[in-house]
Amino acid sequence: MRRWGDWILQTFPAIAFGLYGRWFHPLGLLLGWVGGMVAGTAMAASTGFKSAVYSVHLGGVTVAAYAALDAFVLNIVVAAAATLVLDTLPVARARDETAARDHDDEEAPAATAAD
Repeated sequence: MRRWGDWILQTFPAIAFGLYGRWFHPLGLLLGWVGGMVAGTAMAASTGFKSAVYSVHLGGVTVAAYAALDAFVLNIVVAAAATLVLDTLPVARARDETAARDHDDEEAPAATAAD
């Protein structure tokens, strides 16, 4: 039985870079996620879903690695490349509507007995 961790790992770049960074284009993160999901699933399917290790052949070198990690690297590379391309095209990013006051350290009103 194949573990779900491979697919869960592919969500990390979109969530982490999307929430905590502004460099990546949102559509680039989506394309990276799709690339990682497709590649990871294809690698797992090629082993009959029996092994988490996949051998990547680059030139004359064969490297055996955790398939989810290979797909994760591909995910980030695709997201970065797509961001560079999308930033040269007239594809608008969503506007960040976060205001400085959203980060104030105000205390929440204290609960009263009537609450």
